[in-house]
Parts: sequence; C-alpha cells; structure tokens
Amino acid sequence: MKIGELNEFLQSFQDDFVSVINEKESCVDSNTYIIRAGNIENVLSGKKFIKLFSSASNTSYILNFELKDPKKVLFHIYFICHHSLKNKSTTTITERNTNCKATIDILLKKNNKNTRKNDPYLKLTPPLNAVIKIVWNHNHPIISCDAMKYLRTNSELKAPVYSLFKTDNTFIQYFENGLSPNEARHSHESKLLLQENMLITCSLLANAALNPTKRHIYYLHDEWRKKKFGSINAPLPMLQEKITTYAKIGVQIATKADKPWAVLIVTPIMKRSQELQSSQEIIFVDSTSSVDTTSSTVTILSLYDSSAEKNALRSLWPTARQFLCHFHMAQAEWRWLHEFKNHIECVDRIMLMKLFQKAMYSECENDFKNTVAEVETDAKKYTHFIKRFMNNCKRYEQWVLYKGFDINYRNHNTNNYAEASIRVLKDILLHRTKAYNVVALVDFIVTIGEEYFTLRILNHAHCRHSETNRLYSKLCSNIVDLNVTDVKKISKCTYEVPSMSEKNVYYSINIENGLCTCKMGLSGSFYKHQAWIHKNIKIQLPNAPPITLNERHALGILALGIKKCPKPDFFLGLKENPTVNVLSKTVTCTTQNLDEHNLHKNTSNDDDVYTSVKLMQSDSFMCQNSVDYKKSTENIETNSDILNIEVIAVQAEWSRMHGMIQTLPLPILKKLKNRLKHVQNGSQFASLMCSVSNTACNINRRRGQIKVQPTSISRRKTGVTKGSKRTSACRKPNGNSTNIKKRPHNLTVNVNNNQMNAKSHGNGH
Repeated sequence: MKIGELNEFLQSFQDDFVSVINEKESCVDSNTYIIRAGNIENVLSGKKFIKLFSSASNTSYILNFELKDPKKVLFHIYFICHHSLKNKSTTTITERNTNCKATIDILLKKNNKNTRKNDPYLKLTPPLNAVIKIVWNHNHPIISCDAMKYLRTNSELKAPVYSLFKTDNTFIQYFENGLSPNEARHSHESKLLLQENMLITCSLLANAALNPTKRHIYYLHDEWRKKKFGSINAPLPMLQEKITTYAKIGVQIATKADKPWAVLIVTPIMKRSQELQSSQEIIFVDSTSSVDTTSSTVTILSLYDSSAEKNALRSLWPTARQFLCHFHMAQAEWRWLHEFKNHIECVDRIMLMKLFQKAMYSECENDFKNTVAEVETDAKKYTHFIKRFMNNCKRYEQWVLYKGFDINYRNHNTNNYAEASIRVLKDILLHRTKAYNVVALVDFIVTIGEEYFTLRILNHAHCRHSETNRLYSKLCSNIVDLNVTDVKKISKCTYEVPSMSEKNVYYSINIENGLCTCKMGLSGSFYKHQAWIHKNIKIQLPNAPPITLNERHALGILALGIKKCPKPDFFLGLKENPTVNVLSKTVTCTTQNLDEHNLHKNTSNDDDVYTSVKLMQSDSFMCQNSVDYKKSTENIETNSDILNIEVIAVQAEWSRMHGMIQTLPLPILKKLKNRLKHVQNGSQFASLMCSVSNTACNINRRRGQIKVQPTSISRRKTGVTKGSKRTSACRKPNGNSTNIKKRPHNLTVNVNNNQMNAKSHGNGH
C-alpha cells in the first residue's frame, strides 16, 4: 500500500477522526506507516477507528491484546489481521488461517505540559494525541472475491460510499418487516444489483461486509428472535414485558404462569364481535397443536369430542349446552371401523356406518329408538361395536340431530367455523411453518391475524364479495308468485308466509331472532322465507347476510371500530335508495332514550359506542319495521300493476302457440307431457321456464362449433371426447392417465367407496 492510497482511506472518514500521516517516521519501513489522529479519547473510539479503516481498505482486524493499567499513556491496544493465528482452533494453515502478520496498534498519549515539550503534534488544535502504527504486510490478496468473502459485517458504522453498509441493521429491519432469512437475502442482493456500474456491483456482491453469507444471515435471524421473543423454553417473562405494548393498541393478554401455563388473547375485533347478537347464541371450539417449536396447543373459541375441552367449558359455563360436531363424530366412527384391532370385516363397515349415521340424523325420538333397536339386531356379530354405540347413546343429547331442534344454533351442526379458523391460523398466519415460541405466536395473532380479519370483513362491507349476493338472490328466487297480501302479520314481530309446495300451509317467522317454522329455518338458518321477508318488506333480521346499507355499516364498525369507521352513507349500494336507511331512522327514533342507557357522546372507547349502537337498534326495531312495512306495501302494489300487464301479454302469446302443439313430433310431445306433470306450483313452473331458456342458450352456443363427421368420431381412441371439442394436445387423455388419483376429502364419498377418509390438516390436529 502506498502513502497516496492510505491518504484516500483516511480522507473517507476525516469527519470522524482528524488524522495525518507522519511521513518522517513512516519512512523507516516500506510496510510500516505512522498516523497521528485526533478525536480518539478512549478504547471505544479506538475500535471505531479500526472499523472505519477496515471498511475503507477491505480488511478486517481482531483485538490481539490490550495493555493493562498503563502508567505513562492513557491506553495502548493491539489489533491483528483476522487471517492470523489468533482465535483459531488450529495452528495449521487453513482456508481462513494464512498466518498473516499485518497489525495495527493504537497508543493514546497524555496531553500535559511535559508531553507537549517533546511532541509537536500535541501542540496542534485540536491536538493529535493518538499514535497509530499500521504494519501493512498482508500475505494474502486484499481486493479479490475470495478475500472479501471472509470480511465481517458491522451494524454501527455508516458507509463511506454506499448507504447499505449498516448491513446488520439492514437485515434486522428485513426481519422486522416479516421477511424470512432466505427472502431477506434475495431482497438484499436484488438491491445491490441496481448499481449501474457492473464492476461496482460485483464488488458489492462479493463483499461479505455488505452482502453477508447465508450462514451469517441465519445467525442474525437467530439473535433477532432471541432478542425479540426471548427464550424458547421460558417465553413468559418476555411476554410479560410485551403486555403493556399490546395494551396500547387495544389487545388484552392474560397469562397464567403456573404449570401448565396458559395465555389468553383478546384482540379489538374479538372484543367488538362479542357485542353481536350471534356471539351470544353459540360458541365454536377447536384446538390444534404443533404450531410452534415447543408444540404448544392453540384453542380457538369460535366442539370436537375432547373430554378436556368439554370439562373446561363446563366449569366455566355450567348452564351452557354442549353439542358435538356431526362431521367429527362420523369421521371418528369411520376410522374406528377401519382399525385393524377392532376386526370389522370390510363388507360390514358400510352397513355399520349407515346405522350410526341414521341414528345421528334422527329427526324425532321414535326414529332414534327404532335405529337403536336396529343396531342391536343387525350388529349382533360385533358386540364391541354395540358396546361403543351404547356408550355414545348415554350422551345422545350432544350429537343426535333432533335434540338440537329447540336450540338456536343457526343450522351449524358441524364445526366448520372453527375448522376454517384453524386453517387461517396455519396457512395465513404461520404459512405452514412453526413459530419460534409462544411469544412469536402471540405476535402473529395480534398483528397478522388482526390485519387479515380486518381486510376480510371490509371485503364484505365494501360489496367486493359477490358470492354473498348470488346466494342471497338464489334464495329469493326460490319463491315466486307471492304477493305482500299473501303474507300475514300476526304480531309486531311475527309474520306468516305460505308454503310454495303445500297448500294451506303457513310458516311463522320471528323477526327478533330470525327463526322460521320450516325445516331449514327451525334452528335459525337463513332460508328462502326469511330472504323474501328481508327483501320485499325491508325487515332487518339478525341472521341476514350483509346485503343492506345497515348490515354493511355494522360490518365496518366490527372491522374498524365506531371511531374509525366511515359514515353509513359510504356503504351505500349502487342501486340502493339512500332514504331507506335503517340505521339513521333508528338513531332518530331513539334519541329520547339515550339518557336511559347512559349513552353520551363522551364515550371512552369504541366498545361502549358499539354497544350503544346495538342498544339503539334493538329499542327502535318495532318502530322501524312498521314504517318499512307500509312503504314496501306501496312499492309492491305498484309493481303488481306492471306484472299484470306482462301476464296478459304472455297469455296472448301462449294462446297463439296453442294451435302449434299438434305439429310437434311424438317424442317431444311425450317429454313435454312428462315435464308438465311435475309442475304443481308457481315455483316449479318458473324452474321449468328457466331450464327451457338455458337449453335454448346452449343450442345457440353449439351452433358456433364446427361439426365432426361420425366416422371421425368412431375412429377416436378411448378417453378422447366424442363431441366437437378440440382434442387435447401435448398431454395424455384422461382415460389413459397413469397418475395415482388421491382420495377425496369427502367423508360420504369415502364411506360409499369403503375406504379411509383423507385428512387435510396434517399432523397435530
């Protein structure tokens, strides 16, 4: 290294350390340089100088030794090249160990009357009281890709040329933003590739101080996890420190330190959802393990047949009724029948499973008793199956269908909500990767989980989920030829709707709880009768999907809170009438009742305001329904006049075609006669007209296809389509596929095929 190059190194960090080269003393040896520097006051500033010099010269030094208790100087420290024998496990020459002799020692002189006599550098302003001796006799190349591969990163310095030199801090920020070590490495390398000069880019990519090795990145990630999430085996102390931080964003966390320890998490969305009426009716519960490296168990209260869960719930809510998931009950029974130790013959498994399902779906007590007698008769061959079935019958009120008819469980006889929550936890929050420990798991639930559910709820509130509207329209279309005059208003909260399939049969609908006396609506499910009332009479139901302005605004409050949620008009539909605003009318009707409920404007938090909105809605529910009923009656009477005009026109066209019936061929007449025999009401007639319309559309679509000669079709191989579709190219036909077909995740199909049901959750669930 020449003096000119050394001057360039020193100039790069001249702002931090004022330094000059003592050329007179440096001429003693061609590889030895003496530098006088200022702003070095202690050992820390001396080490900082070493790091700055290392970054400028593409070298790295480690501490060799330090002079203990100096008398004549302030301190004296010695550094040696990291390719020396220092801190090496062996003294032999290896790939990293080249026995390099290059050194740097820093001596800080005392600045007093006696020392200034013999040292002119101490008389300068500022005084250069540091003597730095550099022995530049490296026995290895400096500017080469292999040498730069062993350079060390630094998190304390700023780069002399490039702003990405704070490499450790940069990667820590990557990890804070949710990137994995591998993703962080690829992202960092992509940034380094943005340099226009390819020579500079190659130097940056080869320099481990700027582009650390994969091993060092994983080391940084491990250290970051330990600092942020604490120890794997003892995570609770770190979690206790974070409770106050989570409380600032509205997240409540309670811990139980006794063995076994437990952590309870309540996020703002969870808190607001408990104010909903639906949350007061039914609670879904499911648990899963293997979500972190210590195999902690996450229980979502959102029942699988787990005695531990059921006992815990019974101790917490002794008066609550517990029901078991029909799917899990059937799946557990099907697995038991397939276990080799139970010795159930293959031909009898389907028969025994059908008996169990028949008992589970019994709609009355007599059906259940008859099925029990049938099991005792048909399953005599398997006494252990009868014993297991009778043990389940001791708790039949938890899993037999008819025992839940008096419970408003919204037709949720399976645990699908909890199953979906488990899948969100594993797929969305954890990306099918175990968390570091329970602190990391809590952090994922609080941050990623809250953000995910907020976006999902707002997706429905912003009318961006078209499936909801399609299902709602399908339910409404199942009832035709029904006028508002056919609906009877029995009381303020009860309506009667006639049946579409049976004459002189009426179903009662309670608009307070959304129940209907039909088979589907008896347990609180939203069915076609409630949908017709909701759409045509404009009555809000507690189990209705988010179709109207009021329901979408309620979802917005659930996702964001009352303070952050936009005004109701923001959720107005494109064709929705802004005057029919249930929420605004509710607030108007209940202004005089605010004092009764202590609902003032100075509410302290979002949850109290949200509760006030729910109370106002319930108080003015009857007032609102009466207003909407009158307006909807006027609208429907106006629409009925238009409908009568269209009916007269259709009847005229129908009579015109009456004479053409005799011109139809005999096969078509027979098919038409059979179809018309099944038409007993207006709904079936509408279904017939829709099918005829769809068939006509398909015929028009087929006219655009190129026909295929019958002889060409007859020469086709097995598995190739026989129609006019294009033959598949570059892949095997479906009929000759050699791929092994996986079992479907469908219990009914697998039971009929007499095979085990496929699992989709993996281990630990």
